[in-house]
Amino acid sequence: MLDSLTQVWNVILVVVGFGLVIAIHELGHFLAARWAGIRVHAFAIGFGRAVCSFRRGMGFRRGSTEPDYFRALKAGQAWAVRASPTEYRLNWFPFGGYVKMLGQDDADPTAVSDAPDSFTSQSVPKRLVVISAGVVFNLITAALLFMLVYRVGISEPAPIVGDVAPGSPARQAGLLPGDIVRSVDGTRVNSFTDLSVTSAMAAPGAALRIAAERRGPDGALRPVEITATPRPRESRDEMRGILQLGVAPAQSAAMEKLPATAGARIEYRAVQARAGLADVEAASTLTAVDGVSVAAHGAPPLLLPLIEALEQSGGRAVNATFRGPERGERTVALAPEARLQTAWAQVDGEPRPFEHLLGFAPVLSVHSVSVRAAELGNSGKLQPGDVFVRLGSLDWPSVPAGIGQIRGARGGQIEAAVLRSGAAVSLTLKVSRDGQVGFVPTGWTGSAVVTPLRAALAPPPDEPGAPAPRAEDLAAGRLFPAVLPGLRIVGVGDAPVTDFASLRGALRGAARAGEAAEIALKTATVRIGPDGRPADGPAETVTLRLSAADTTALHALGWGAPADLRALFPLAEVTLVAANPIDAVRMGLEKTRNIILTTYLTFVRLYQGTVQVTHMKGPVGITDVGSRFAGQGFIYLLFFLALISVNLAVVNFLPIPITDGGHALLLLYEGVRGKPAPAVVQNALTLIGLVLIASVFLLVTFNDIVNLFR
Repeated sequence: MLDSLTQVWNVILVVVGFGLVIAIHELGHFLAARWAGIRVHAFAIGFGRAVCSFRRGMGFRRGSTEPDYFRALKAGQAWAVRASPTEYRLNWFPFGGYVKMLGQDDADPTAVSDAPDSFTSQSVPKRLVVISAGVVFNLITAALLFMLVYRVGISEPAPIVGDVAPGSPARQAGLLPGDIVRSVDGTRVNSFTDLSVTSAMAAPGAALRIAAERRGPDGALRPVEITATPRPRESRDEMRGILQLGVAPAQSAAMEKLPATAGARIEYRAVQARAGLADVEAASTLTAVDGVSVAAHGAPPLLLPLIEALEQSGGRAVNATFRGPERGERTVALAPEARLQTAWAQVDGEPRPFEHLLGFAPVLSVHSVSVRAAELGNSGKLQPGDVFVRLGSLDWPSVPAGIGQIRGARGGQIEAAVLRSGAAVSLTLKVSRDGQVGFVPTGWTGSAVVTPLRAALAPPPDEPGAPAPRAEDLAAGRLFPAVLPGLRIVGVGDAPVTDFASLRGALRGAARAGEAAEIALKTATVRIGPDGRPADGPAETVTLRLSAADTTALHALGWGAPADLRALFPLAEVTLVAANPIDAVRMGLEKTRNIILTTYLTFVRLYQGTVQVTHMKGPVGITDVGSRFAGQGFIYLLFFLALISVNLAVVNFLPIPITDGGHALLLLYEGVRGKPAPAVVQNALTLIGLVLIASVFLLVTFNDIVNLFR
């Protein structure tokens, strides 16, 4: 309940702030019109019917004062003559605004006036000042807000590389975890956001020159220069197709604080337990790894030393020391996670990564339940740890095959049975139109129950043109489908097996790297009895034949940090704060300039195809993103409003009919030719502008709503 009220309050703040940004834009037009001696009929925030209004000589009114005012003025009543010609009004739809001047109507270019105080009676330079004033006021507002933000200070993700995706442009170029990015193509990088935006805005196929610093064994930073070419993002989300380098920001050494709500606290404790940190106090900070201080790796303190220690552990436990805010220091032994192989499968027409071991795939299970489940009515049905015994037409589905079943039932329902607390539970799950039921999928690696892939393999997306591997290319593919789904591997030779980690270890112990081998697997097929409980079928020994390539791949598998461990630590941040007022002015102006250039560049990339309309935000998306900024604090809300103010200025001055930029072009034409463009041309341009803006508005709003529910 508290979270919902906070979210509503944040939305209200964003709507009010957005209205103020628009009000400042229109104030620029209004003050310039008054300076030029133009009669202003209305100064309005929002569109549609008036909620309330004010006119000097009439006071405040519900609705508009215009009907009574013009009626009295036409009748020659003295009070109407003395009243102000300007109505100040608040309309019901707050996203927008306008200044209504005598002799100027965006929707009707022929609505001119010969009155000396009309817009059309003023000189072209004066009218250009009036048209441009809104944009100028927005840019001044943005610069002032950025100055205030940087004078106070704002935290952003540090420009430090955390993860580098295999096969990504950054990995191929030699960028490593822990590298501190200083500049891209000579432009200074202050935060990881700067790096992401620069990558997204790169020209298609253009290489970026990245200057970074890398810490050596002695702790000293040394300069590193690399060249990388961003590639389009492969995903189903709203950022699909955006250019990226394939890097993630580094994580902080400080754990997240304990959430305020009871439900979130339960989930937090569950993640702690799965990560092996159940005895560590919330909001603790990692101080040492195997006795070596994290501070030796430089500032800010990062989770990276622990991640690297787990990756290099060879399977042994790593001692991590944490300092809590109340209980002091505590050292825990963290077990690394045995890495499996990664392959790609075609799921609903696109490649999706999944884990396997020589082709033995873990069964699909529920890692966590998402908010989407509640929206679909599935939250009370699914629980973290559920293992799918049946999903749709498949028994014991693998991750890609199970997701394929769900995608195939989009917009309807799918029957399922999950293993929970030692018994099978039947479920009917509602599937959204985009093919989701509301859980984060994972493989059930806590047991040695394996299943065939039953999904078409695909080449990795970072290897364009590579042929798709075959199931037979994987060792398990030579056993299936002779072996039934739900096969539990009990042992490898004389070595017992209980889960995928012990299966990996037993297989490595039974075969040398680079040599072909035949290995006896002791197996039993798991069956669900009439009472709903699983039981092993008759024991059977099968022979697994491994090629030299299989054993090489098997022994190349390493260790890593559990995903739940990473989930407890936020991104490392750097505080951007001006040293003095003059520095704040410099930073504010520099940020305003960069946002202007980026906004214009966005339209160029939109034309080139690396940025898509689906990446753009309308009123719904702006409110959603803005509420997240507001949730981080008031200074973040000001930063967001500064961004909006710059974007509003740029978009308003694009050379599109009906925008300020379109009006400015027509005025320049009039100044050069000595007469305005023909009325038929202005009407046609206005119609084109209205259709274009309305179409974009409807499209981005539709995308906003889809992405919001997604």
